Amino acid sequence: MSAGSATASDRFNPILVKEVRASLRARIFRVVFQIVLLGTVLVAVLALATLDPESDHAGRRFFEPIYFCLCVALLGVIPLSAFFSMGSEWDENTYDLLAISNLRPRQIVLGKLLSSSIEALLYFSAFAPILVLAFLLRGVDIGQVLLVLATTFGASVGSAGAAIGLSSLGRARAARVLLLVVLGGLLLALIAGVMQTVAIGLNRPGVFAASFVGDFLFSILGLTCGAGALGLAVACERLAHPEENHSSGPRVVVTVLYAAYLAWAAIWMSAHWYVDGAAIGLTLVTLAHVFFATERETLTRRVQRQVPRSGGLALLATPFLPGGGRAILLFCVHLLMAVVFGILAEAHRPSASTAPSGLFERAQALIVFAGYLFIYVAGITLPFSRRTDEVRMRWIARVAVPLIALLSIFAPSILDFLFAKHRYVEMKHPLNPFWVLEDDVSDITLNRICVVLAPLVVVVFLANLGRLDRAWREVQKASRDNRERAQARESVIVTREAGA
Repeated sequence: MSAGSATASDRFNPILVKEVRASLRARIFRVVFQIVLLGTVLVAVLALATLDPESDHAGRRFFEPIYFCLCVALLGVIPLSAFFSMGSEWDENTYDLLAISNLRPRQIVLGKLLSSSIEALLYFSAFAPILVLAFLLRGVDIGQVLLVLATTFGASVGSAGAAIGLSSLGRARAARVLLLVVLGGLLLALIAGVMQTVAIGLNRPGVFAASFVGDFLFSILGLTCGAGALGLAVACERLAHPEENHSSGPRVVVTVLYAAYLAWAAIWMSAHWYVDGAAIGLTLVTLAHVFFATERETLTRRVQRQVPRSGGLALLATPFLPGGGRAILLFCVHLLMAVVFGILAEAHRPSASTAPSGLFERAQALIVFAGYLFIYVAGITLPFSRRTDEVRMRWIARVAVPLIALLSIFAPSILDFLFAKHRYVEMKHPLNPFWVLEDDVSDITLNRICVVLAPLVVVVFLANLGRLDRAWREVQKASRDNRERAQARESVIVTREAGA
């Protein structure tokens, strides 16, 4: 390699060069790679020795064990390698060296992801020829093989991104051990789900790509890639300077993923089931808002300089800027998105498919459910908003929100069981927001809950008005200051040019 090409590669992403060299030279990679390949060859030989060449299912029986080995490598080894790669930055104290360099956090994170992708390509290139042999044994369509391989590789890259994000959350070794256990459980579930889906699909030749199995494979791809995108955004913010913007990246990623999920639910789900699907999306988004709404309320100086100078752009950017008050605005936007997507889907749905239990008939349940979530996020975090500059208070608030929500759901049933009244044993009570989504809840019951819940939502909103006003005014002031600063620079330039 010439000096010019080496310089170009280093300039492209020096972390990629560093990680690839370290990974390929590491003893653990050489050992694991050889073990996986030797094990796969042994499994392939045993599978070929036990196959009946006259059977129409020989290709499928050969494909499944080899594909399991591929899943272990791509969906198990690669994400774990990415997790340990990110964790080594804390263990070896190399993060401080990266922090004082000219590298940006996204270059560091992207370099690690690309390194994991190259490792995945090595495994992929070793397994793909063996898996394609299943096509020659009959029983497996080449389109099925290509679809499965492409989906698995994409899921591997997405899982590696999610693993990097998880590893960035735990700088302490004890925290990373717990996160590693969580990651291991998720990867085992992912491998089991993919294997079961592929096994079902291979037993239904000719309809694989068009059936629910194909849709589920693409759902896995969307889920892993979505988790990977969120993990990369979180890792970038964790590596950024304390005065930098740590929130806008995850907020934008969460909003984009949420919009994509709602669009998928509106297109593929019936009007009846869209309410349940939107409620699931709102629940996942609320988990992210537990962190957004407990951030420090004020903008740092560096973030203030990044506020758009245009008043209109500043208005649009306000919900995506850091701050607990601005997170409440974003949460209201997300609540509105669930309703808007549902209305648009219902408006474009053929009239013949409109059922009595359509979206408009169940829209009240979704609105009531959103009201519960708004009270959890905006109401519980409000008492902590004045002291979110303290890290301890932020974490207390982040624990308080899910804790109070879980108590409101389970406490009535536990007390009912202890006092042997058995009215709420099945958790069908007004304090359980998920109960209002069930089909057996009557319109009269929903109306009664609305009578009590609506004033509470109004009270919580009015109590947060000061918080929202401060958040809005801070963004407008920063935008105005940036605009005046830019005008001052332009006037100085004009004056110098006139004097010259």
